[in-house]
Amino acid sequence: IAADNKGPITYGGTTPAYTTTVSNLKNGDTLGQALSTAATVADDNVRSSAGFLTAGSHTLTPSGAVDQLGYALSYTNGALTISKANLAVSGLTAQNKVYDATLAATLTGMPTLSGILAGDLVTVSGTATSGTFADKDVGTGKSVTATLGGLALGSTDAGNYQISGVTTPLTANITPAS
Repeated sequence: IAADNKGPITYGGTTPAYTTTVSNLKNGDTLGQALSTAATVADDNVRSSAGFLTAGSHTLTPSGAVDQLGYALSYTNGALTISKANLAVSGLTAQNKVYDATLAATLTGMPTLSGILAGDLVTVSGTATSGTFADKDVGTGKSVTATLGGLALGSTDAGNYQISGVTTPLTANITPAS
């Protein structure tokens, strides 16, 4: 009796129903004939502050089946894979600049996180002071991609999340050089 592998699901999402697969039945026996009680499956119950199974791999353990035809029952664990949830950064502003023939952008502001599940403890540290203009030409409302590699997540539940980008697209102007 093997616990079926599940996932991946995203952290904080609905946990799938746990199931098993029974193999090696003989002589046309059916599951209903072989077992008077089907196996149940339990996870390892490693949970976050918000009460969700944490990001990563969790062991699914089958047990409790009752044989009624003389089979020697054995169990094989399965796994549930949970991927990290995305967090977005807000609080950053792209600064206007004078044309300098580069794509370099300057960002200001204090980064804050959005998307943390209620009850989880996550902080952000570091800086996000640079970015990249979509092109180097003079113009208004030009798209800027923030460089977020200088930011790090911390605290008890940080391992369940990853920074995915900014909450609102950043824009700034490039004005002509004098």
